[in-house]
Amino acid sequence: MSSVPDDAAESGSKPSAQSTPAIVWPGARILSWPEAAPFGPGLDRPLPAVEAPGEDLILCLHGFPSTPLCYRLVEGAARSRGFDLAAPLMPGCGTVPGDILEFSYQDWVAFGTDLWRRLRPRWKRAWLVGTSVGGSAALEIAAAFAANDALSPSGIATIGSPVVLNAPLRRGMMKSALLYFAGALSPFVPAMGAAMPDAAREGEDGDERWRGYLGTYAAFSHSLQKGLRSLERRLGSVRAPALALHEVRDRMIDPRNARIIADETGGGGEARYFDMGDAGHMRHDLLLYDSTRDRAWSAILDHFDAIREAGDGPRGRMY
Repeated sequence: MSSVPDDAAESGSKPSAQSTPAIVWPGARILSWPEAAPFGPGLDRPLPAVEAPGEDLILCLHGFPSTPLCYRLVEGAARSRGFDLAAPLMPGCGTVPGDILEFSYQDWVAFGTDLWRRLRPRWKRAWLVGTSVGGSAALEIAAAFAANDALSPSGIATIGSPVVLNAPLRRGMMKSALLYFAGALSPFVPAMGAAMPDAAREGEDGDERWRGYLGTYAAFSHSLQKGLRSLERRLGSVRAPALALHEVRDRMIDPRNARIIADETGGGGEARYFDMGDAGHMRHDLLLYDSTRDRAWSAILDHFDAIREAGDGPRGRMY
């Protein structure tokens, strides 16, 4: 796939219901949810000048097949503590379900990596946050640039993110046996239950705000299983201090992933768990739910603040 267009980081154009700017993702059509459009420096506003870099940027990557809407809910809290947010719309998302069939997990990683490479040099410190598969992509970026002082992240936080799906013998974890057949099935059954959510649905704890596609997507799932096996092997190369948040009975991703991230990343990590009691929703995106949003986001900003305060240099890295 094409990566972020050359003019994306300088565009400053704003998305609308009538048009899709080049900075959404290459080939995107009109957005289904204008309120879920990407936002932040280099996405809907100009970047800081090269000669006057910003202080702190958080690149926020959403999950599959969702949108960056959850990050709009915390943008004000981030700004109040001195952080700019940039939240892209990941490839294939935000339009119609058929568009996601053109992309793989590796495409998501390439898109996020290219955007990070463009944004990172414009801030003194830059941080990564990812929800669900967006957190997996954030870990990929952190691993890729760990040894590059100019492009390494200052810290990273994940929310309900997987590094292991199926590993019954190695980890005692099994997401779905269908993942083993997803690659073979994808040419014949590319998606199951693909649909748009009911805009008038009643929600629980704010989950009616969620914007994304319903269904299961075989090719992406297959590419994710393969990609995560590679990422799992490289977790030790992530040198940025990591915070992994997870709900204890997450219905989407096995909560043991948070402990794996905390224990096996190379920069020192912490796993922190939330218990949502008898909640009936997916218990997955902690920034989406009214009952956990403020606590989860405060935990992330506190983590980043601690790194800033303890940092041994202008980039606030603590290794």
